[in-house]
Amino acid sequence: MKTLLSIFLIAVCLLLLKDSFSQNRHLQVTAEHETYTCRFSNKNPSGLDSFISAYMSQNHIAGVSSCIVKRGVVIWTGSYGYAYVNLNILIRDSTLFQIASVSKTVTTAALMHLNERGRFALDDSINAYLPFAVRNPYHPNLPITFRMLLTHTSSIRDNWSVMFYYYHSDPPLTLGDYLNKYFTPDSEYYSLQNFYSYTPGSSWAYCNIGFALAGYLVEAITGIELSQYCRDSMFAPLGMNESSFFYRDLDSMHMAMPYRWSPGNFMPYGHYSYHDYPAGALKTSTVQLARFLIAFMQYGKIGNVRILDSVTVKLIITPQIPTINQWQGICWYKSTIGTRELWGHHGGDFGIRTGMFFCPADTTGVLVFTNGETSIDPIANEMFNYASGYIIGVPQISSDIPARFSLYRNYPNPFNPVTNIRYEIPKTSHVRLVIYNALGQEIESLVNETLQPGSYKVVWNANNYPSGVYFFKLTAEDYTETRKMILLK
Repeated sequence: MKTLLSIFLIAVCLLLLKDSFSQNRHLQVTAEHETYTCRFSNKNPSGLDSFISAYMSQNHIAGVSSCIVKRGVVIWTGSYGYAYVNLNILIRDSTLFQIASVSKTVTTAALMHLNERGRFALDDSINAYLPFAVRNPYHPNLPITFRMLLTHTSSIRDNWSVMFYYYHSDPPLTLGDYLNKYFTPDSEYYSLQNFYSYTPGSSWAYCNIGFALAGYLVEAITGIELSQYCRDSMFAPLGMNESSFFYRDLDSMHMAMPYRWSPGNFMPYGHYSYHDYPAGALKTSTVQLARFLIAFMQYGKIGNVRILDSVTVKLIITPQIPTINQWQGICWYKSTIGTRELWGHHGGDFGIRTGMFFCPADTTGVLVFTNGETSIDPIANEMFNYASGYIIGVPQISSDIPARFSLYRNYPNPFNPVTNIRYEIPKTSHVRLVIYNALGQEIESLVNETLQPGSYKVVWNANNYPSGVYFFKLTAEDYTETRKMILLK
Protein backbone atom coordinates (compact mmCIF):
# COMPACT_ATOMS: atom_id res chain seq x y z
CA MET A 1 0.00 0.00 0.00
CA LYS A 2 2.84 2.37 0.87
CA THR A 3 4.49 1.62 -2.47
CA LEU A 4 1.28 2.47 -4.37
CA LEU A 5 0.90 5.68 -2.36
CA SER A 6 4.50 6.67 -3.11
CA ILE A 7 4.01 6.07 -6.84
CA PHE A 8 0.82 8.14 -6.74
CA LEU A 9 2.54 11.04 -4.97
CA ILE A 10 5.45 11.01 -7.42
CA ALA A 11 3.02 11.05 -10.35
CA VAL A 12 1.10 14.00 -8.87
CA CYS A 13 4.37 15.89 -8.30
CA LEU A 14 5.50 15.36 -11.89
CA LEU A 15 2.14 16.44 -13.28
CA LEU A 16 2.21 19.63 -11.22
CA LEU A 17 5.65 20.44 -12.57
CA LYS A 18 4.77 19.57 -16.17
CA ASP A 19 3.33 22.93 -17.23
CA SER A 20 6.12 24.94 -15.68
CA PHE A 21 9.02 22.91 -17.02
CA SER A 22 8.10 20.54 -19.84
CA GLN A 23 8.66 23.06 -22.59
CA ASN A 24 12.24 23.43 -21.35
CA ARG A 25 13.14 19.78 -20.79
CA HIS A 26 16.85 19.26 -21.44
CA LEU A 27 17.20 23.06 -21.98
CA GLN A 28 18.83 25.43 -19.54
CA VAL A 29 16.35 27.43 -17.44
CA THR A 30 17.66 30.87 -16.49
CA ALA A 31 16.78 32.89 -13.42
CA GLU A 32 17.88 35.98 -11.56
CA HIS A 33 20.54 35.38 -8.94
CA GLU A 34 22.46 37.31 -6.34
CA THR A 35 25.73 38.65 -7.74
CA TYR A 36 28.82 37.18 -6.09
CA THR A 37 32.34 38.53 -6.34
CA CYS A 38 35.59 36.83 -5.56
CA ARG A 39 39.24 37.01 -6.49
CA PHE A 40 41.69 34.16 -6.62
CA SER A 41 44.99 33.01 -8.10
CA ASN A 42 46.11 29.81 -9.74
CA LYS A 43 48.21 29.01 -6.67
CA ASN A 44 45.27 29.42 -4.31
CA PRO A 45 41.86 28.50 -5.72
CA SER A 46 40.19 28.94 -2.32
CA GLY A 47 38.26 31.94 -3.64
CA LEU A 48 36.67 29.78 -6.32
CA ASP A 49 35.88 27.08 -3.76
CA SER A 50 34.26 29.67 -1.51
CA PHE A 51 32.23 31.12 -4.36
CA ILE A 52 30.82 27.75 -5.43
CA SER A 53 30.05 26.74 -1.84
CA ALA A 54 28.26 30.04 -1.20
CA TYR A 55 26.32 29.82 -4.45
CA MET A 56 25.21 26.27 -3.64
CA SER A 57 24.05 27.31 -0.18
CA GLN A 58 22.20 30.38 -1.44
CA ASN A 59 20.46 28.47 -4.24
CA HIS A 60 19.92 25.11 -2.51
CA ILE A 61 22.00 22.91 -4.81
CA ALA A 62 22.71 19.43 -3.42
CA GLY A 63 25.97 18.82 -5.28
CA VAL A 64 28.34 20.21 -7.91
CA SER A 65 31.06 18.58 -9.98
CA SER A 66 33.18 20.97 -12.04
CA CYS A 67 36.23 20.85 -14.25
CA ILE A 68 38.41 23.36 -16.13
CA VAL A 69 40.58 22.53 -19.14
CA LYS A 70 43.15 24.83 -20.69
CA ARG A 71 45.50 24.30 -23.59
CA GLY A 72 44.67 20.61 -23.73
CA VAL A 73 44.99 19.67 -20.05
CA VAL A 74 42.77 19.57 -16.99
CA ILE A 75 43.98 22.39 -14.74
CA TRP A 76 41.37 22.19 -11.97
CA THR A 77 38.53 20.04 -10.66
CA GLY A 78 36.10 20.81 -7.88
CA SER A 79 33.61 18.53 -6.11
CA TYR A 80 31.08 19.83 -3.60
CA GLY A 81 28.06 18.58 -1.69
CA TYR A 82 26.24 15.30 -1.98
CA ALA A 83 25.45 12.69 -4.60
CA TYR A 84 22.99 11.11 -2.14
CA VAL A 85 21.99 13.50 0.62
CA ASN A 86 20.26 10.94 2.86
CA LEU A 87 23.19 8.49 2.60
CA ASN A 88 25.89 11.18 3.09
CA ILE A 89 27.60 10.07 -0.15
CA LEU A 90 29.77 12.95 -1.34
CA ILE A 91 30.24 14.19 -4.89
CA ARG A 92 33.60 13.11 -6.39
CA ASP A 93 35.13 14.11 -9.71
CA SER A 94 34.24 10.58 -10.83
CA THR A 95 30.56 10.94 -9.87
CA LEU A 96 28.22 10.26 -12.77
CA PHE A 97 25.47 12.70 -13.70
CA GLN A 98 22.68 12.42 -16.23
CA ILE A 99 23.72 15.47 -18.25
CA ALA A 100 20.44 16.49 -19.96
CA SER A 101 20.86 18.40 -23.23
CA VAL A 102 24.67 18.36 -23.14
CA SER A 103 24.01 14.80 -24.36
CA LYS A 104 23.10 16.26 -27.75
CA THR A 105 26.75 17.15 -28.42
CA VAL A 106 27.73 13.47 -28.13
CA THR A 107 24.81 12.29 -30.28
CA THR A 108 25.84 14.89 -32.86
CA ALA A 109 29.46 13.71 -32.80
CA ALA A 110 28.31 10.14 -33.48
CA LEU A 111 26.20 11.22 -36.46
CA MET A 112 28.92 13.53 -37.85
CA HIS A 113 31.40 10.66 -37.49
CA LEU A 114 29.29 8.90 -40.13
CA ASN A 115 28.98 12.05 -42.23
CA GLU A 116 32.72 12.43 -42.63
CA ARG A 117 32.87 8.79 -43.76
CA GLY A 118 30.48 9.54 -46.59
CA ARG A 119 27.49 7.65 -45.18
CA PHE A 120 25.18 10.63 -45.77
CA ALA A 121 25.27 14.31 -46.71
CA LEU A 122 23.92 16.99 -44.40
CA ASP A 123 21.37 18.17 -46.93
CA ASP A 124 20.09 14.69 -47.75
CA SER A 125 16.49 13.86 -46.94
CA ILE A 126 16.41 11.73 -43.79
CA ASN A 127 13.71 9.55 -45.35
CA ALA A 128 16.31 8.02 -47.64
CA TYR A 129 17.85 6.40 -44.54
CA LEU A 130 14.86 5.55 -42.33
CA PRO A 131 12.66 2.42 -42.30
CA PHE A 132 9.61 4.69 -41.79
CA ALA A 133 8.78 8.04 -43.34
CA VAL A 134 8.98 11.35 -41.48
CA ARG A 135 6.87 14.02 -43.17
CA ASN A 136 5.40 17.24 -41.91
CA PRO A 137 1.67 16.80 -42.68
CA TYR A 138 1.39 20.53 -43.41
CA HIS A 139 4.11 20.19 -46.08
CA PRO A 140 4.19 16.47 -46.99
CA ASN A 141 6.20 16.92 -50.18
CA LEU A 142 9.06 18.89 -48.64
CA PRO A 143 12.04 16.91 -47.33
CA ILE A 144 13.43 17.16 -43.82
CA THR A 145 17.23 17.01 -43.87
CA PHE A 146 19.98 16.04 -41.47
CA ARG A 147 21.08 19.67 -41.22
CA MET A 148 17.56 20.70 -40.21
CA LEU A 149 17.50 18.14 -37.40
CA LEU A 150 20.87 19.31 -36.10
CA THR A 151 19.97 23.03 -36.20
CA HIS A 152 16.43 22.85 -34.75
CA THR A 153 14.85 23.93 -38.05
CA SER A 154 13.16 20.66 -39.05
CA SER A 155 9.60 21.85 -38.20
CA ILE A 156 9.31 18.75 -35.97
CA ARG A 157 7.75 19.64 -32.64
CA ASP A 158 8.11 18.32 -29.11
CA ASN A 159 4.61 17.08 -28.24
CA TRP A 160 4.77 16.87 -24.46
CA SER A 161 1.47 15.03 -24.18
CA VAL A 162 3.23 11.94 -25.59
CA MET A 163 6.82 12.74 -24.53
CA PHE A 164 6.18 13.38 -20.86
CA TYR A 165 6.87 9.82 -19.77
CA TYR A 166 9.63 9.32 -17.24
CA TYR A 167 10.78 5.83 -16.28
CA HIS A 168 12.81 4.92 -13.20
CA SER A 169 14.80 2.61 -15.46
CA ASP A 170 15.78 2.47 -19.10
CA PRO A 171 12.80 3.20 -21.42
CA PRO A 172 10.69 0.13 -22.28
CA LEU A 173 10.54 0.73 -26.05
CA THR A 174 13.50 0.74 -28.38
CA LEU A 175 14.36 4.10 -29.91
CA GLY A 176 13.15 2.97 -33.33
CA ASP A 177 9.84 1.61 -32.03
CA TYR A 178 9.05 4.82 -30.16
CA LEU A 179 9.91 7.12 -33.07
CA ASN A 180 7.94 4.95 -35.48
CA LYS A 181 4.89 5.45 -33.25
CA TYR A 182 5.61 9.19 -33.07
CA PHE A 183 5.96 9.83 -36.80
CA THR A 184 3.71 7.25 -38.50
CA PRO A 185 0.10 8.43 -39.07
CA ASP A 186 -2.57 6.59 -37.06
CA SER A 187 0.07 5.27 -34.65
CA GLU A 188 -0.13 5.52 -30.87
CA TYR A 189 1.88 8.72 -30.42
CA TYR A 190 1.15 10.42 -33.75
CA SER A 191 -0.60 13.80 -33.83
CA LEU A 192 -0.61 17.03 -35.81
CA GLN A 193 0.85 18.49 -32.60
CA ASN A 194 4.06 16.63 -33.45
CA PHE A 195 4.79 19.26 -36.12
CA TYR A 196 4.80 23.00 -36.65
CA SER A 197 2.84 24.44 -39.55
CA TYR A 198 5.79 26.35 -40.99
CA THR A 199 7.93 25.09 -43.86
CA PRO A 200 10.83 22.77 -42.91
CA GLY A 201 14.05 24.77 -42.79
CA SER A 202 12.34 28.18 -42.53
CA SER A 203 12.24 28.75 -38.75
CA TRP A 204 14.05 27.80 -35.54
CA ALA A 205 12.36 26.02 -32.61
CA TYR A 206 14.28 24.02 -30.02
CA CYS A 207 13.43 20.36 -30.51
CA ASN A 208 14.42 17.34 -28.41
CA ILE A 209 12.59 14.75 -30.49
CA GLY A 210 14.59 15.89 -33.54
CA PHE A 211 17.80 14.90 -31.75
CA ALA A 212 16.26 11.59 -30.73
CA LEU A 213 15.70 11.08 -34.45
CA ALA A 214 19.32 12.09 -35.13
CA GLY A 215 20.41 9.39 -32.68
CA TYR A 216 18.18 6.84 -34.35
CA LEU A 217 19.67 7.70 -37.75
CA VAL A 218 23.01 6.46 -36.39
CA GLU A 219 21.29 3.14 -35.71
CA ALA A 220 19.42 3.06 -39.02
CA ILE A 221 22.59 3.74 -41.03
CA THR A 222 24.91 1.38 -39.16
CA GLY A 223 22.66 -1.26 -37.63
CA ILE A 224 24.41 -0.58 -34.30
CA GLU A 225 22.66 0.74 -31.22
CA LEU A 226 23.57 4.40 -30.56
CA SER A 227 25.11 3.79 -27.14
CA GLN A 228 27.29 1.01 -28.53
CA TYR A 229 28.33 3.14 -31.51
CA CYS A 230 29.34 5.95 -29.13
CA ARG A 231 31.25 3.47 -26.99
CA ASP A 232 33.17 2.11 -29.98
CA SER A 233 33.87 5.41 -31.76
CA MET A 234 34.35 7.77 -28.81
CA PHE A 235 34.01 6.48 -25.26
CA ALA A 236 36.52 3.62 -25.42
CA PRO A 237 39.17 5.55 -27.41
CA LEU A 238 38.84 8.53 -25.04
CA GLY A 239 38.93 6.39 -21.89
CA MET A 240 35.32 7.28 -21.01
CA ASN A 241 34.77 3.80 -19.67
CA GLU A 242 31.89 4.68 -17.34
CA SER A 243 29.67 6.57 -19.80
CA SER A 244 26.42 5.34 -21.32
CA PHE A 245 22.88 6.33 -22.27
CA PHE A 246 21.60 3.34 -20.28
CA TYR A 247 21.46 2.46 -16.57
CA ARG A 248 21.99 -1.19 -17.46
CA ASP A 249 25.65 -0.39 -18.24
CA LEU A 250 26.33 1.52 -15.00
CA ASP A 251 26.19 1.31 -11.22
CA SER A 252 23.50 3.76 -10.10
CA MET A 253 25.30 4.21 -6.78
CA HIS A 254 28.07 5.94 -8.72
CA MET A 255 25.52 8.53 -9.89
CA ALA A 256 24.27 11.79 -8.38
CA MET A 257 20.61 11.66 -7.41
CA PRO A 258 18.55 14.51 -8.95
CA TYR A 259 17.02 16.75 -6.27
CA ARG A 260 14.53 19.57 -5.91
CA TRP A 261 14.49 21.89 -2.91
CA SER A 262 11.40 21.84 -0.75
CA PRO A 263 11.79 24.37 2.10
CA GLY A 264 14.10 22.70 4.57
CA ASN A 265 14.77 19.53 2.58
CA PHE A 266 16.27 18.12 -0.61
CA MET A 267 13.61 15.93 -2.21
CA PRO A 268 14.88 13.19 -4.57
CA TYR A 269 13.23 12.64 -7.94
CA GLY A 270 14.75 9.19 -8.30
CA HIS A 271 16.85 8.23 -11.29
CA TYR A 272 14.89 8.38 -14.53
CA SER A 273 15.06 8.17 -18.30
CA TYR A 274 12.76 8.67 -21.30
CA HIS A 275 12.27 7.51 -24.87
CA ASP A 276 14.02 10.50 -26.48
CA TYR A 277 17.19 9.63 -24.56
CA PRO A 278 19.71 10.69 -27.27
CA ALA A 279 18.58 14.26 -26.54
CA GLY A 280 19.23 14.21 -22.81
CA ALA A 281 19.99 10.97 -20.99
CA LEU A 282 23.75 10.43 -21.36
CA LYS A 283 25.34 9.55 -18.03
CA THR A 284 28.97 10.47 -17.48
CA SER A 285 31.31 12.45 -15.20
CA THR A 286 32.98 15.81 -15.67
CA VAL A 287 36.48 14.33 -15.86
CA GLN A 288 35.38 11.82 -18.49
CA LEU A 289 33.54 14.37 -20.64
CA ALA A 290 36.53 16.71 -20.25
CA ARG A 291 38.43 14.41 -22.60
CA PHE A 292 35.66 14.76 -25.18
CA LEU A 293 35.78 18.56 -24.73
CA ILE A 294 39.58 18.70 -25.04
CA ALA A 295 39.45 16.64 -28.24
CA PHE A 296 36.78 18.96 -29.61
CA MET A 297 38.77 22.09 -28.66
CA GLN A 298 41.78 20.58 -30.43
CA TYR A 299 39.81 20.06 -33.63
CA GLY A 300 38.89 16.45 -32.98
CA LYS A 301 42.09 15.05 -31.50
CA ILE A 302 43.55 14.40 -28.05
CA GLY A 303 46.95 12.76 -27.90
CA ASN A 304 47.01 10.01 -30.52
CA VAL A 305 43.21 9.65 -30.50
CA ARG A 306 41.11 11.33 -33.16
CA ILE A 307 37.32 11.22 -32.82
CA LEU A 308 36.43 13.74 -35.56
CA ASP A 309 38.18 15.35 -38.48
CA SER A 310 39.26 18.96 -37.98
CA VAL A 311 37.07 20.04 -40.90
CA THR A 312 34.05 18.48 -39.18
CA VAL A 313 34.73 20.30 -35.90
CA LYS A 314 35.12 23.63 -37.69
CA LEU A 315 31.81 23.02 -39.45
CA ILE A 316 30.06 22.21 -36.16
CA ILE A 317 31.09 25.56 -34.64
CA THR A 318 30.21 27.56 -37.75
CA PRO A 319 26.78 29.29 -37.70
CA GLN A 320 24.61 27.27 -40.08
CA ILE A 321 21.48 29.41 -40.38
CA PRO A 322 22.54 33.05 -39.83
CA THR A 323 19.38 34.49 -41.38
CA ILE A 324 17.26 32.47 -38.91
CA ASN A 325 19.50 32.10 -35.85
CA GLN A 326 22.98 33.59 -35.90
CA TRP A 327 24.09 31.63 -32.83
CA GLN A 328 23.24 28.12 -34.02
CA GLY A 329 25.99 25.82 -35.24
CA ILE A 330 25.51 22.10 -35.73
CA CYS A 331 24.00 21.33 -32.32
CA TRP A 332 26.60 23.49 -30.52
CA TYR A 333 25.68 27.15 -30.19
CA LYS A 334 27.34 30.45 -29.38
CA SER A 335 26.58 31.76 -25.92
CA THR A 336 27.73 34.65 -23.80
CA ILE A 337 28.52 34.00 -20.16
CA GLY A 338 29.84 37.07 -18.41
CA THR A 339 31.78 38.97 -21.07
CA ARG A 340 33.01 35.92 -22.97
CA GLU A 341 31.70 34.55 -26.23
CA LEU A 342 31.62 30.78 -25.97
CA TRP A 343 30.65 27.66 -27.88
CA GLY A 344 28.91 24.85 -26.08
CA HIS A 345 25.59 23.63 -24.69
CA HIS A 346 23.44 23.91 -21.55
CA GLY A 347 21.33 21.14 -20.09
CA GLY A 348 18.33 21.16 -17.79
CA ASP A 349 15.93 18.53 -16.48
CA PHE A 350 14.22 17.61 -13.22
CA GLY A 351 16.87 18.01 -10.52
CA ILE A 352 19.64 18.56 -13.09
CA ARG A 353 21.46 21.60 -14.49
CA THR A 354 24.59 21.11 -16.60
CA GLY A 355 26.83 23.01 -18.98
CA MET A 356 29.84 22.44 -21.22
CA PHE A 357 31.45 25.47 -22.88
CA PHE A 358 34.77 26.60 -24.27
CA CYS A 359 36.21 30.00 -25.13
CA PRO A 360 38.16 29.89 -28.42
CA ALA A 361 39.88 33.18 -27.58
CA ASP A 362 41.79 31.75 -24.61
CA THR A 363 41.73 27.97 -25.24
CA THR A 364 39.81 27.38 -22.00
CA GLY A 365 36.81 25.13 -21.40
CA VAL A 366 34.60 24.43 -18.41
CA LEU A 367 32.16 21.70 -17.39
CA VAL A 368 29.64 22.14 -14.58
CA PHE A 369 27.25 19.36 -13.52
CA THR A 370 24.77 19.83 -10.68
CA ASN A 371 21.99 17.79 -9.10
CA GLY A 372 19.95 20.92 -8.43
CA GLU A 373 17.64 23.29 -10.27
CA THR A 374 19.53 26.60 -10.47
CA SER A 375 21.45 28.08 -13.40
CA ILE A 376 25.08 26.98 -13.68
CA ASP A 377 26.14 30.17 -15.51
CA PRO A 378 27.44 32.10 -12.45
CA ILE A 379 29.63 29.12 -11.53
CA ALA A 380 30.86 28.75 -15.10
CA ASN A 381 31.67 32.46 -15.27
CA GLU A 382 33.81 32.35 -12.13
CA MET A 383 35.56 29.25 -13.43
CA PHE A 384 36.47 31.10 -16.62
CA ASN A 385 37.69 34.02 -14.49
CA TYR A 386 39.87 31.66 -12.52
CA ALA A 387 41.27 30.04 -15.67
CA SER A 388 42.13 33.41 -17.21
CA GLY A 389 44.70 33.97 -14.47
CA TYR A 390 46.01 30.41 -14.47
CA ILE A 391 49.48 30.22 -15.97
CA ILE A 392 50.46 27.04 -17.76
CA GLY A 393 54.21 26.89 -18.17
CA VAL A 394 55.04 28.34 -21.58
CA PRO A 395 58.53 27.04 -22.36
CA GLN A 396 61.04 29.73 -21.39
CA ILE A 397 64.41 29.35 -23.10
CA SER A 398 66.11 32.17 -21.18
CA SER A 399 65.34 34.23 -18.09
CA ASP A 400 67.71 36.99 -19.16
CA ILE A 401 65.70 40.19 -19.47
CA PRO A 402 65.57 41.33 -23.12
CA ALA A 403 65.91 44.99 -24.06
CA ARG A 404 62.62 45.08 -26.01
CA PHE A 405 59.60 43.11 -27.17
CA SER A 406 60.50 40.96 -30.18
CA LEU A 407 58.80 38.40 -32.40
CA TYR A 408 61.19 36.39 -34.57
CA ARG A 409 60.58 34.56 -37.83
CA ASN A 410 59.43 31.00 -37.36
CA TYR A 411 61.79 28.14 -38.14
CA PRO A 412 61.78 26.13 -40.22
CA ASN A 413 59.85 28.08 -42.84
CA PRO A 414 58.37 26.66 -45.03
CA PHE A 415 57.50 23.80 -42.66
CA ASN A 416 55.61 20.49 -42.52
CA PRO A 417 53.78 20.24 -40.16
CA VAL A 418 55.72 21.59 -37.13
CA THR A 419 57.41 24.95 -36.72
CA ASN A 420 58.97 26.93 -33.84
CA ILE A 421 57.96 30.47 -32.89
CA ARG A 422 60.29 32.49 -30.63
CA TYR A 423 59.58 35.78 -28.89
CA GLU A 424 60.98 37.99 -26.12
CA ILE A 425 59.24 39.85 -23.29
CA PRO A 426 61.17 42.63 -21.45
CA LYS A 427 58.68 42.99 -18.58
CA THR A 428 55.80 41.12 -16.99
CA SER A 429 52.99 41.31 -19.54
CA HIS A 430 49.81 39.64 -20.66
CA VAL A 431 50.81 37.94 -23.91
CA ARG A 432 48.69 36.69 -26.78
CA LEU A 433 50.17 34.65 -29.62
CA VAL A 434 47.56 33.81 -32.24
CA ILE A 435 47.55 31.99 -35.59
CA TYR A 436 45.50 33.33 -38.51
CA ASN A 437 44.74 31.81 -41.90
CA ALA A 438 45.11 33.63 -45.22
CA LEU A 439 41.59 35.06 -44.83
CA GLY A 440 42.55 36.74 -41.58
CA GLN A 441 40.45 34.37 -39.47
CA GLU A 442 41.81 33.39 -36.07
CA ILE A 443 42.23 29.61 -36.08
CA GLU A 444 44.29 28.90 -32.98
CA SER A 445 45.46 30.67 -29.82
CA LEU A 446 48.87 29.41 -28.71
CA VAL A 447 49.44 31.72 -25.74
CA ASN A 448 46.99 33.85 -23.77
CA GLU A 449 48.40 34.48 -20.32
CA THR A 450 50.64 36.67 -18.18
CA LEU A 451 54.36 35.89 -18.56
CA GLN A 452 57.49 36.96 -16.72
CA PRO A 453 60.36 38.71 -18.60
CA GLY A 454 62.43 36.37 -20.74
CA SER A 455 62.76 34.55 -24.05
CA TYR A 456 60.14 31.98 -25.04
CA LYS A 457 59.61 29.35 -27.70
CA VAL A 458 56.30 27.80 -28.74
CA VAL A 459 55.91 24.86 -31.09
CA TRP A 460 52.96 24.94 -33.49
CA ASN A 461 51.77 21.66 -35.00
CA ALA A 462 49.73 22.40 -38.15
CA ASN A 463 48.88 18.78 -38.83
CA ASN A 464 45.15 19.60 -38.85
CA TYR A 465 45.46 22.37 -41.45
CA PRO A 466 45.91 22.38 -45.24
CA SER A 467 48.94 23.73 -47.07
CA GLY A 468 48.97 27.49 -47.50
CA VAL A 469 49.98 30.85 -46.10
CA TYR A 470 49.43 31.52 -42.38
CA PHE A 471 50.20 34.42 -40.06
CA PHE A 472 51.23 34.55 -36.40
CA LYS A 473 50.64 37.64 -34.30
CA LEU A 474 52.12 38.60 -30.94
CA THR A 475 50.35 41.15 -28.75
CA ALA A 476 51.81 42.32 -25.42
CA GLU A 477 51.25 45.68 -23.72
CA ASP A 478 51.33 48.20 -26.62
CA TYR A 479 53.46 45.92 -28.79
CA THR A 480 51.97 44.12 -31.80
CA GLU A 481 53.89 42.23 -34.47
CA THR A 482 52.68 39.90 -37.24
CA ARG A 483 54.75 37.56 -39.40
CA LYS A 484 54.00 35.22 -42.29
CA MET A 485 54.74 31.51 -42.58
CA ILE A 486 54.13 28.84 -45.21
CA LEU A 487 52.87 25.33 -44.60
CA LEU A 488 53.83 22.86 -47.36
CA LYS A 489 52.53 19.29 -47.16
